[in-house]
Amino acid sequence: MATILEEWTKEDVHSVVRFSWAKKVEIHCELVTVYGGNQMAVQCVRKWCREFDSGHMYVKDEKRTGQPSTSAEPV
Repeated sequence: MATILEEWTKEDVHSVVRFSWAKKVEIHCELVTVYGGNQMAVQCVRKWCREFDSGHMYVKDEKRTGQPSTSAEPV
């Protein structure tokens, strides 16, 4: 039985995605086993796999320019 890790960083999770991608195993199931259910959505796993397929091998998010988007709408 695997131990669920309570503390982790995005880079930790991205590294597991990269490792599992390289092994060609079921990635999201691996993440749930190690980190529990509150980590990366299946859609994000697919996005990172596309990144790795295209040759991007870094596990850190790219720096973005501009202002962050907001979801709060004026009342």
